[in-house]
Amino acid sequence: MELQEFRKKRLNAAMESAGADILIATMPANISYLTGGYVSVMQTAMAQAECAVGYVPADGSLFYIVGYSELPTVYEFAGTAAEVYLTGGKFCFEKEETCRDKFETAVMVGKEKAYETTSKAWGEAVRAHKGKGAIVAVDEMGMFPSLYKAIEQELASYKVVLGNNVFKEARRVKHPEEIEGIRRAAVAASESLMSMLHDYQPGMTEYDLRKIYSTEIVRRGAFPCYGVITAGKRAAYSDTVADRKRKIMPGDVLRFDFGCILDGYASDLARTAFVGEPDKKTALYYNAIREGCNEAVKAVKPGTHCSDIFKIAVETTRKAGIPHYRRHHCGHGIGLEMYDLYSITPDSEDYMEKDMTFCIETPYYELGWGGVQLEHTVAVTENGFELFDKTSDDLFCL
Repeated sequence: MELQEFRKKRLNAAMESAGADILIATMPANISYLTGGYVSVMQTAMAQAECAVGYVPADGSLFYIVGYSELPTVYEFAGTAAEVYLTGGKFCFEKEETCRDKFETAVMVGKEKAYETTSKAWGEAVRAHKGKGAIVAVDEMGMFPSLYKAIEQELASYKVVLGNNVFKEARRVKHPEEIEGIRRAAVAASESLMSMLHDYQPGMTEYDLRKIYSTEIVRRGAFPCYGVITAGKRAAYSDTVADRKRKIMPGDVLRFDFGCILDGYASDLARTAFVGEPDKKTALYYNAIREGCNEAVKAVKPGTHCSDIFKIAVETTRKAGIPHYRRHHCGHGIGLEMYDLYSITPDSEDYMEKDMTFCIETPYYELGWGGVQLEHTVAVTENGFELFDKTSDDLFCL
């Protein structure tokens, strides 16, 4: 089955379960999932950038709700026959006088069709496909509350419901092409970290290492999306920016929680290093979280409950050297975003299925001392798992 056929089949099932007649994506990952790769550059530049794509399973149609400045991108991706509802007609394009190209002409004519407000464009798009009373599932995560409220008012004769979970349910199980994309992203991130560690020099800062890592990621055709590089006592700060001033010192533990986006797919991994010969506590604690993570990975297979993976990770870590170890989760799904369904939590009733992809992790943060972490990415196979990041998970000594 082709990728987009697979995705629409997943979406159709998720929409049927939710009782939705129309599904509208607003988050970049969900727009890409729905269209097969459409990207709105403005969504990466402005928090208030508005871009949406609707899907009607009854006839398999897609429609775009975008600003006028986005029209050439839509036409380039989907063709000039694409169904587009425009807003923001004040934006200006000019056309060379002798140009008779149908593409440029279509863009110029499009301005005359722009609606005054985004909510009006949404209303016209929905009314063109479904009558009053239809259920419209809206991906609420990519919208300001004020816009969502305006759309609810515009579609007062419809039932507007939250739709982000519809996308999450559809994206939960992956197509082979998606699994390969996640695998490649994990390899790119892990190789970039190894190159960064190779280039470490005394006197560097966390920020210096972050620059090297970012360069290595780009060299592999990817983009940095997340990267925590912390040293010494800052290694206990779970998610923070890299320090530009403090030099990394002998005796520092370094915790790396890192990833990238490669061809639209995310990676999320973690490793730990030490400057010099590790002291007894660091060696003990790292070995404990390593055993906890790896035993949890070994338990991954279809039918295993996420809560069981959590239990294995925590209990193994405690027995291996951190008896007071606590966590709220020990992993999560991954795909077009760093967090997909499901989360590896103690109270989860969800279970793993073939072709799901997960990050399994056992971080430990101790304020006043530092932190250690290991995180792997795996796919659930027919009888077990496949580990994507092949690089060593030893405690690296710099």
